[in-house]
Amino acid sequence: MKMGADSETIVKTCVQLANQTPGLDFVILTGDLLQDGEPYNLDMIRHYLDQLKMPYYAVLGNHDMSPVHAHDVKGPIFPGISKSVFTWAFQGHGFQGPDYHWSQTVAPGLKLVGLDTTVPGTWGGTVPAKTLAWLERELAASKGQLVIPIAHHNLIEFTPDDHQHTRNFLVDNAPQVRAVLEKYRPTVQVAISGHHHLSGRRDHQGITYLTNPSTTTWPMEYTTYQLRSDKLTYQVKALPLPPAMVDEARRNLLAESWWHPRGAPTTEPAKTEAILSQYRGQPSDRSGTIGLQPR
Repeated sequence: MKMGADSETIVKTCVQLANQTPGLDFVILTGDLLQDGEPYNLDMIRHYLDQLKMPYYAVLGNHDMSPVHAHDVKGPIFPGISKSVFTWAFQGHGFQGPDYHWSQTVAPGLKLVGLDTTVPGTWGGTVPAKTLAWLERELAASKGQLVIPIAHHNLIEFTPDDHQHTRNFLVDNAPQVRAVLEKYRPTVQVAISGHHHLSGRRDHQGITYLTNPSTTTWPMEYTTYQLRSDKLTYQVKALPLPPAMVDEARRNLLAESWWHPRGAPTTEPAKTEAILSQYRGQPSDRSGTIGLQPR
């Protein structure tokens, strides 16, 4: 269902839109910048992202490296990049040195923390013990600031009724990760992820978890955030793409059964509406305000 053939047009549209948005301070990319870790796609995405007029920050997604282990390949080894190549390619865009995780103060009193949740050879995710220990040290040293963790895989389930089908969208040690974040409230009050291709909001133990939609799958959207000292406002918006392209993405989604919720009705038009509704999200998934506590 992914609009790979149109991805270059979509990326150019994203960059142009960002550059035309008044007052935009920075851009967050929640992973999966490549199709399957191709070196030529790495060069191309850097070519376009470097045209942004504001800083941008990226985390690793499961598609940003070779999707297979060498011992699984019968024949030539897939020519994909490694996590290290991606990390070095995006130095200064969150990454600082060889680590796959990073922290960046992006405004007075505001810090982004980029987590690596990827596991080479699988599309599932985890937060390694080493990264979790680093995260706790980082949060302990950030008292008085607002810290927003950024991850590719979700830190809480957005489709719990479909767990067996969608569990790889969630990091496998999510309870342990959330426990660390909860320990450092109100330093942490919001966390942002991607991976699931839908818009979502879940409030849990004083932290709001948001997942951002995909730009290359229906409904081809992005999220804007406006942060003030006492609140964070978010809104999901459609990319200004040709209607025919958006319609093709919709048809692709409906045709690709793997992406359908397992509890969806089996007869039309209820089936189509259930599928589209999951990826559109509920009103609170698409826009809202999160009240922030004093740090």
